[in-house]
Amino acid sequence: SNENSSHTSCQTLYLGVSSAKDITEKVSVSLFPNPTEDKFRIVIKDYLPEHGRLSLYDLTGKSLLSSKVRSGATIIDISAISPGTYIYELRDGGKLLDSGKVVRI
Repeated sequence: SNENSSHTSCQTLYLGVSSAKDITEKVSVSLFPNPTEDKFRIVIKDYLPEHGRLSLYDLTGKSLLSSKVRSGATIIDISAISPGTYIYELRDGGKLLDSGKVVRI
């Protein structure tokens, strides 16, 4: 307030989940572009992973890549991997947040 008048403003602040133990809903995850030539972006919305990790497997289940991820966007470089279809898993500690397929062309 000042000599002319006063003003009040209220806003809601959403901080997100701080632990995998607190998850009650499905985490919003986007992976794009898919298919991709050499890199893709994985975006985690409204969730703060403590130990986020993306793992990439071939169709026989062989682990090809493991990369730390954080809240927001993380770029994953798969240029060293041959073109093909792969399975990804996004985990935070022991909790599976998302999984699916990614295609490298």
